[in-house]
Amino acid sequence: MVKSLKIVVTGASGFIAKNLRKYLSENSVELISISRNDFKNFKCETKIISNNYEQKDILKTIKNADALIHLVGIGKQSVNIDYDLINTDLTKRIVNLSKKS
Repeated sequence: MVKSLKIVVTGASGFIAKNLRKYLSENSVELISISRNDFKNFKCETKIISNNYEQKDILKTIKNADALIHLVGIGKQSVNIDYDLINTDLTKRIVNLSKKS
């Protein structure tokens, strides 16, 4: 019996992630998709809404995943969102989650 892939996708509501998730879903890949915004589920997908990717909320769900595809990012600074917080600090947090899972 062949084990199916289990892939975590961060930034799931973004343009690239949405298209990647659709493709993976159509190919029966088990998905765990994480975003700070709500999004439409595809088949074989677990949805997680999280603003801060807190370890206690996510670690149990992503445990034993085969891969994590990190697509969180912001290309410009704004009054409400800090560029370094999103592109550096959040990425470090996700890398640490991956190591622990």
